[in-house]
Amino acid sequence: MIYLSHSRFQSSLLVSGMSVLRFVSIFGFLTLSSGVVATDVFPNVTGRALTGDDFTVPDDLGEAYNLIVVAFLQKQQPDVDTWIPHMETLESEREDFAFYEFPTISKMNPVMRWIIYRGMRGGIPGEPSRARTVTLHIDKAPFTAQLGIDDEDQIYAFLVDQEGRVLWRETGLYSKEKDQALREFLGSK
Repeated sequence: MIYLSHSRFQSSLLVSGMSVLRFVSIFGFLTLSSGVVATDVFPNVTGRALTGDDFTVPDDLGEAYNLIVVAFLQKQQPDVDTWIPHMETLESEREDFAFYEFPTISKMNPVMRWIIYRGMRGGIPGEPSRARTVTLHIDKAPFTAQLGIDDEDQIYAFLVDQEGRVLWRETGLYSKEKDQALREFLGSK
């Protein structure tokens, strides 16, 4: 069980399910039981796509609805991969939807960044996949705090609009239930 409380109205909500954390931003922020506050805005960050292009959120978000899957560890790539074919299908079905992968790594020296970037680029074939994979080398503490992430051992999916507002969120592997919830959310828009 995950305990959620909304500070502004001192209301609470109990959500069942180990990997279920959905929050459609209505009130602005959410306090998780760990004391971490999740705002309704994705952090303004700049990374580098595997095409070599800089990519800034929210400026470079391409569509009205952008699903950003954030991973922190190389071993999480198989988890991210569970989302890819389903999000590619959703992209082909909707003109207003785009999908991105954000491997998120702590700041490091330029040589190490180059080595990691080249290794990732070599492992991801095809320009569409490289264009949607944006590596962030950032100070992770403010990034994770703003998104209410207190556990880097799993991946996170955020549906973000072109202004950077977080509209929907989920954790962990893709599932049909998560896909259905995302599609229902998009269908109501």
